Amino acid sequence: MDDMHPTRQSDQQVSQKPSLRSEITWEPKPILKPEVDPDLPELSWPERSAEVLRYSFQRLEYWVSPSGVIREWFRLVFKVFLMLAIPAFLLCPVVTFVFLQVETWTAALLAIVLNLLKTALAVVALGGLIVIAFRTFGGRR
Repeated sequence: MDDMHPTRQSDQQVSQKPSLRSEITWEPKPILKPEVDPDLPELSWPERSAEVLRYSFQRLEYWVSPSGVIREWFRLVFKVFLMLAIPAFLLCPVVTFVFLQVETWTAALLAIVLNLLKTALAVVALGGLIVIAFRTFGGRR
């Protein structure tokens, strides 16, 4: 039976997706000590400014957490945020639209029911007045 479908194993290997657990892992890596670009004097002033800012931020990060724990913590929090935010941003407008439509329809149905009740009450009251009028004026001749 395997001879008839030789591509089954390759299909299974290609279709393996990384699991959610493998996407969210805690693997802090040590941060290398930052170094200034040796070509700093030859850079233009915007490039020098960007290089100085890069070096300053990397030095601050190295000073705060040379083991890379804070960088990994931010990476993990950002992944969790994206996994929660993307579905929320995609579903919230749809759910809001559905709720607004349900609210509109229930308001319309409530108005219809109230109008039907008012009409039924008016018909019952008019019937009662007609019965009273016939008993009062029509029954004694």
